[in-house]
Amino acid sequence: MIYYNYRNLFLAAQGSPKLIVTYFLNANFFEGQSFILGVAPIKDAKLSYIHRAEYLALLSYRNKTDFLLSDIVHLNVAQLPPHINKQQLLNNPLIQLKDNLVIFPLEERINNRRI
Repeated sequence: MIYYNYRNLFLAAQGSPKLIVTYFLNANFFEGQSFILGVAPIKDAKLSYIHRAEYLALLSYRNKTDFLLSDIVHLNVAQLPPHINKQQLLNNPLIQLKDNLVIFPLEERINNRRI
């Protein structure tokens, strides 16, 4: 598990998806409340920078305490801020929407192997 500070990452990258991904992979933003269980999707050059940056952004809305206490890696849609376009999320191959949950299939698989 890697912790990161998405807010600082976003600000340093000035919102640029390419810079968000590049900074995440190459700079030290690894202190914070956001977490990712596996970085493989962020390193996957076949995926667009936008999809990878969206993934990091959405992961940052999860509650680290919920994960540590109960291994919850998904996100309730109600936890998303209003500016998040839920229709746009349907186009991201790293994310699934199901029953008012934002599912991160790769994170779920990693978590299931860990338990």
